[in-house]
Amino acid sequence: MFKLSKVGDISNAITRFGGRVWLKARGHAPEILFVAGTVGFVLTIASAIKDTTTVEPILDEQLKKSAEIKAKAAAGEIEPKVAKKATRDIYGQTALRFAKHYGRTAVAAGLTMAAFGGSFSIMRGRYVGAMSLAAATARSYERYRERVKADQGEEKDMEYFTGKKTEDCGYEVTTDDGKGNVTTEAYHDLRRYCELAELESNQGYDVVLSSADDSYFFDENDLKGTENRIMCQVKYANDVLMRIRGWFGFDELLKSIHKQVTISSKALAWRKENGPITCDIKRIWYQDMLGMSHPAMILHFNIDPEKMAIEDLPIPKI
Repeated sequence: MFKLSKVGDISNAITRFGGRVWLKARGHAPEILFVAGTVGFVLTIASAIKDTTTVEPILDEQLKKSAEIKAKAAAGEIEPKVAKKATRDIYGQTALRFAKHYGRTAVAAGLTMAAFGGSFSIMRGRYVGAMSLAAATARSYERYRERVKADQGEEKDMEYFTGKKTEDCGYEVTTDDGKGNVTTEAYHDLRRYCELAELESNQGYDVVLSSADDSYFFDENDLKGTENRIMCQVKYANDVLMRIRGWFGFDELLKSIHKQVTISSKALAWRKENGPITCDIKRIWYQDMLGMSHPAMILHFNIDPEKMAIEDLPIPKI
């Protein structure tokens, strides 16, 4: 009984070990097949080169036999029909010998293609499965958000989604129609706060920058790099302002950071006597039309719309 138990334990251990190896191999099957296909590709090339260097005796024998048959036919020893049939037989034998000679190369090539095809097929199946799961998760999440909106309201849904309180998102937007009609509106709407908009006040000028302006300049995957590019442009603007001409247009700076120029920004400029340009950067999130969240930046510039008008500068009006 003791020996049988030992044999049973060993058998179970082997079975468990084989199962673990099989599961790991199945999980890494695409990588294994790809490596096998790569190795097979190299071996196929090496085998084809080697077989080609040793194929000359087969060709020499075929040419020798063909020449003998032609000589006999020319001497009248055999009939033309017999010579033609013998020539066909020689070609058939040569083709068969070629097939045997390159047989291992053909097998290696077939296994290589099968390995690459299997790897691609498995990865495609997994990709389709992952995309289906992602789509199902997105639909489930959207249904969840709809239930939250129905139960708690849209503002609460936005608060949960962004992590911000609606009352903490107050701001003012001043608009000028160019005819002297200036209106100022106060907002405490979290959704409007998360949209892309320009915010103007007497203490400065805020510009919201995102990949919607220029996906090359504003890299969502490298926000630190984007901030560095912005500050480099601010440094250049300060050099022009303080060392060269004594003023710098707000629209020039917006163009340098790939932000669309507005009517109000064309009428503003920094002066040397007001000090250097400063830019405070604050990261935020906003939602696009599909409800997807994206990073953005609020750039606060120290330019006063009331005191830094461009009309009294010694330059043509832009």
